[in-house]
Amino acid sequence: VPFFAGHLRSDIFLEKIALSFVHRVHTPGSYILFQSELQRELIIVVEGRVDIVLKESPEAIGTLNPGDFMGDYQLLFGTINQVSIKSPDFSEVLSLSHYALM
Repeated sequence: VPFFAGHLRSDIFLEKIALSFVHRVHTPGSYILFQSELQRELIIVVEGRVDIVLKESPEAIGTLNPGDFMGDYQLLFGTINQVSIKSPDFSEVLSLSHYALM
């Protein structure tokens, strides 16, 4: 995630952020983020994959794989999700809430 580049942030800041991440395991078919909801968190995929979906479409429009992330802008500014992300199989993600930055 470019926002956390070591040359841009202090070690103290990066340590606080690292300790604020929450590890989550999602089961097949579970939604991680919902379209049309206010998002204030960053999601980083650790294991498995998650699909990017729209309410209007039965098929995934994209996929996030380990190392991919979503919500960096939303973490800082809070916006309405334009898409949902859904776990088609078991997946593990790290989640960082806006409130952890306060």
